[in-house]
Amino acid sequence: MDNVSNHLRLSLMADILALNSQSTHQENDNILNKLLTCVRSHLNMEVAFISEIKDGFRIFRYVDCEKNFQPITIDGFDKLKNSYCQRVLDGRLPELILNAIDHTSALELPATNKLPIGAHVSVPLVFSDESVYGTFCCFSRKPNYQLNARDLETVRFLSYCAALVLEKNVKHANDFDFRKNQINAILATLDFYPVFQPIYSLTDHKRVGFEALTRFNNFKFSSPDLWFSQAKNVGLLSQLETAAIEKSLLNFGDSEVFAKRDKSEYLSLNLSPSTLLENQNQFDYLLNSNHNVVIELTEHDVIEDYLEINSILKPLRARGVKLAIDDVGSGYASLKHILKLKPDIIKIDREIIRSIHENRDAQLLTQSLVEFSHAMDYQVIAEGIETQEELSMLKTLNVHRGQGFFLGMPLKEIA
Repeated sequence: MDNVSNHLRLSLMADILALNSQSTHQENDNILNKLLTCVRSHLNMEVAFISEIKDGFRIFRYVDCEKNFQPITIDGFDKLKNSYCQRVLDGRLPELILNAIDHTSALELPATNKLPIGAHVSVPLVFSDESVYGTFCCFSRKPNYQLNARDLETVRFLSYCAALVLEKNVKHANDFDFRKNQINAILATLDFYPVFQPIYSLTDHKRVGFEALTRFNNFKFSSPDLWFSQAKNVGLLSQLETAAIEKSLLNFGDSEVFAKRDKSEYLSLNLSPSTLLENQNQFDYLLNSNHNVVIELTEHDVIEDYLEINSILKPLRARGVKLAIDDVGSGYASLKHILKLKPDIIKIDREIIRSIHENRDAQLLTQSLVEFSHAMDYQVIAEGIETQEELSMLKTLNVHRGQGFFLGMPLKEIA
């Protein structure tokens, strides 16, 4: 193996080793395209491609061609039985062909004379379970009697690398479909229910409202956040959040438990900026719910256009809906949300509240948020209060309101 080939191996192995379960489909695609460019350049071929074999067809998933010769295109396809790939896989043609016209089986194929095809190399793409995904191929219109067994070994090595990457892509696609089907099943059956965590004034321990949270019937041991994150990953976050909000409003209004509440107590609903943007004309039900409603804007979405978000929120806020920024202190986005959206309420993230009585830095940060909120006339809510010591410190820091297991567990509705 010459120095170029050794360098090629090392470079590509570095790319492969850098892959992990978090690698994106685009990153994987970049490596596959690099593999094709490398093999075509190294063997001085005109065309290189990765094909998938599916339902009797050969589908060209990745293609690299010389600029002025492009006989195949990405996602183009033809019948597998009329291809070099099939004959290589079933042994009628060798993996390395120096000149196609030297092989009787190749002469039976129309492409041999039509293109024509001269030199050709094709090896199977085999996954870890020994299933064949397709083929890794390159060819040229001219014969090349200089190709040898070492060149074939290079192509086999690149095919092995490509199979590693492709298997990750296929697994990602299968996982995506599985997760999407799970979320669609939840949406179809509405197989979840709301619970309502009380929010208290820390000065007189009067209950001032509830935060609506979602629990999933068949996934009792999984974090609800996991399912909303999964819904986001498969493009269904808006549908799941909207369904959860609608069910929370319905159950909060119909429940015998909450029918006896003070009518001044509000209902706080979690809503991501992306859902707000996607459903900006569909929030009349918030105004027609006969509840005092607070929208808790979650911290985890990047907002690119605050003017647009403010324009959507403006009519809602004008008619009495309050705005809270959730998870303040957990990242830069929440602080930017505060400055750009000017909320009515800020909610300090539970990670800051945890053991705050023992953490001077958390105390100073909380004190700063309280002083800022007093100056801006915002309410401050501490999330995740779980001990008397945390509660006592928050009172010392003049935090207005709080919620958490120590103050009150989430209450399930009574339909």
